[in-house]
Amino acid sequence: MNAIVRPHLYDWLVNLTRDKVERLKASGRTATEREIAEQLALLLKAYPNAGSADGEIFGAMLIEDVVGVQPSIGDIQEACRYLRRTSKFLPTISEVLDSLVEAREYRECMLGSIGPAAPAISRAPPPQIEHQQTVNVDLSELAPADLLPL
Repeated sequence: MNAIVRPHLYDWLVNLTRDKVERLKASGRTATEREIAEQLALLLKAYPNAGSADGEIFGAMLIEDVVGVQPSIGDIQEACRYLRRTSKFLPTISEVLDSLVEAREYRECMLGSIGPAAPAISRAPPPQIEHQQTVNVDLSELAPADLLPL
C-alpha cells in the first residue's frame, strides 16, 4: 500500500511499532492463578442474569481448567474482553478455552509480523522528505485505532 508519510509521522510510526512490540512481548508473560481468577470473576460478573445456584462450582471448574492451560496475561485479558463484548449469555468453559486459543494465535501472529521488523525500523535513518513524498509503508498490521488522522 502506498501512503504519503509526512516527516513528523515517521518518528511516530517508529515509536508506535516499538511500543506495540514491547506491549505484545510483555503481554506474553504467564498469568498467575490470582490474575486468572480476577479476569474470570470479572467475566462472570458481566452476566448478572446467569444462574447463581451452581455458580461457585462453575466458577471453580472454569478457573481450574483455564489455569491448566497456563495462558499469558495478555491472552486471558483479550479472551475475556472478547467474550464480554460478543457473548449474549454466559460463555461455557469450552468457549472460554477456544477464545484463549484465538487470543494466543492472534498475539503470536502479531509478534511474528511486526516483531522482526521493529529493530530494522528503529535503526533505519529517517527518510529525507523535502515536502511530501510517496513512500511504501505496509499499514495492514496496524489496527484502525493505532492510526491518527492525517
